[in-house]
Amino acid sequence: MLVDDEIDAEVRRRIKNLEEGTATWEVEYQKALEQIKKNRRLDEK
Repeated sequence: MLVDDEIDAEVRRRIKNLEEGTATWEVEYQKALEQIKKNRRLDEK
């Protein structure tokens, strides 16, 4: 669970210029989340 919290915090730092709750924020959150997981190799099954 700690890793999830760390990733969430990093994603939010990356998109801090966007207003949370907007459609744009949701899209950018998912993009950033996928990129971070890919970079950390957490998306592999």
